[in-house]
Amino acid sequence: MQTLLLLIQWYDTVGISNAEVVRDIVYQDYADNTFAGKTQGKRGKPIKGDVHFGHLGHQTIAWSVGFASLQLLLNYCDDEYNAARDKADAMEKGRRNLLTKEEMKKGRLFLPPPLTRDLIQENATAAFDAALESSHKNYVDNGCDATGSNSTGIVDKNPCMIAWISTPGNWGSSEIQQFMKKYQTKNDGWGAERQNAEGWSNKDGWVAKKEGASMRLSFPFVSKEIRTVSIYFLRSYGEKWKDSKAKFTAYRLPGEENAGAKMVSEMSIAGIHASEDYKYSLTMSESMRLNETINKGEILDLQIDLESGTTFKVMGMMLCNK
Repeated sequence: MQTLLLLIQWYDTVGISNAEVVRDIVYQDYADNTFAGKTQGKRGKPIKGDVHFGHLGHQTIAWSVGFASLQLLLNYCDDEYNAARDKADAMEKGRRNLLTKEEMKKGRLFLPPPLTRDLIQENATAAFDAALESSHKNYVDNGCDATGSNSTGIVDKNPCMIAWISTPGNWGSSEIQQFMKKYQTKNDGWGAERQNAEGWSNKDGWVAKKEGASMRLSFPFVSKEIRTVSIYFLRSYGEKWKDSKAKFTAYRLPGEENAGAKMVSEMSIAGIHASEDYKYSLTMSESMRLNETINKGEILDLQIDLESGTTFKVMGMMLCNK
């Protein structure tokens, strides 16, 4: 915890800490057990509970996130105020809408140097100067003055061409189905599913619904270089998921479908926990590092086959250049 707090303070970033809620609320009135459950029952006997905490635990999380969100909002507003003030000063002086190194330093609009054991008092100032120089160079080179007279637009820094994850994080069954319909070139036994068996969790996904289910996705003329393919999936338990395993195979095509397709990576993923003692469903991820980069304008094909079992659930997907 001390290391986490040190990093948060050094990089001036948001931190969500239950300890802050306890310190600021619980300790001030220990008789109030809204955020601190009773540890002793009648006659001093411990109160037994299960691994899923009740409303007290959820309230604690909600207040912790709310507390941290307010801190984040205040820091963001301070940064935006400083940036807007410095830009206004620059425009009054007849300059482009571009911050100088001195203004970035004054407004603390750059990351400090990495906090490592090599950073000592003797070299701290030089390290900060180097961090400021690097940040300002990136600021200028990447066109961060997009509203200026010589602007060419905002640079797209998203490393992924495709990135989605299912509910409760993002997409529902309809969005997943539309995505698959857009890119699939073959489908035998896969479809969208919403599972409400576990309360409000939903667990929407793209599911193999029979033995030997097979499908192929084609991403033509990719807009970014692709070096990794990441799959989010559900790992579960029980008879339904017995022997569940799917194989993902990535192919590189030079620019024409079915013209010189070359396998660049493959990976098998188990949809069932290795231990029978695990009695829960968990969204997990695995990534394939491609043997060859898929260049802009080329085609990436992704073959998905159910190797064993009768079901497998894909919960998300990312095609990225990192």
